[in-house]
Amino acid sequence: MRSRHTALGALALVLLVLIVGCTSSSSGGGDAPATPAAGPPALVALGDSISVGFAACGEAKPCPEASWVTGSNIEVKSFEERLAGAWEVDEVKATNIARPGAKGRDMPGQAEKVPEGTKGLVTLLVGANDICTSSVAGMTEPADFRAAIDATLQTVSERAPDAVVLVASVPDIPGIFLHVQNDPRAQEAWRRGHICPALLAVPAEARGATTQQIEQRIGELNTQLQQACGASDTCVWDDGTVNSWLPDIEDLSDVDVFHPSLAGQASLADELWTTAARTKPTEALLTP
Repeated sequence: MRSRHTALGALALVLLVLIVGCTSSSSGGGDAPATPAAGPPALVALGDSISVGFAACGEAKPCPEASWVTGSNIEVKSFEERLAGAWEVDEVKATNIARPGAKGRDMPGQAEKVPEGTKGLVTLLVGANDICTSSVAGMTEPADFRAAIDATLQTVSERAPDAVVLVASVPDIPGIFLHVQNDPRAQEAWRRGHICPALLAVPAEARGATTQQIEQRIGELNTQLQQACGASDTCVWDDGTVNSWLPDIEDLSDVDVFHPSLAGQASLADELWTTAARTKPTEALLTP
């Protein structure tokens, strides 16, 4: 796996806050130390097939144990496992609400299922299905996408005011296809599975212009995600980390050479976590 730039620095601060305590106490001064949380932070995943490990275990179906957020497979080292390790507990309360095929418009409904009072981290990774429609004309409009994301963040804020939301960027789908397009497995899987028809169903001679349109729309959706997140004090934007993720062939499932494999899920988890661990004192990350 290769990445064009490092994961977000801001996430380090958020995870530090989550791990050493999400609330603060005050006795009249503004510099009161943080009060440790009663237990490890909870974890909730919103989004699409990527967050449920679809096709990561050799079949065209969800594989929850492979999820980069809540997976139990030790090879993935999911956020759930890393938080449990940081707190030195057997498990962290985790809820995965993500669903295969979900688009931005589905996120408000998912947000309504966030457990009330959640104190911890809510992840949101969506947008690939808003891009990989039947044609370029069918891609989600930025304004519609933004309205859905705004509603999602508002609902999460109402249901879990003490939670921090990590908003991930939309993957660079054309870039990923271009990176592995010469591999025979990719060519066969895409032909057989009718993967991302907005791009791959276009005749090769016209694909350049289509790629530009898709790249532009991905950029527009990412702008909406970033701006929506920036309007909330409890939201952290991934600074384009997922969009910069450029997987090698082994990071993509053999099922469709599109969804992340087990190795790809592990890579995504690492991309969004390791910078936090490296930029803050180890003892702060490991001490409840």
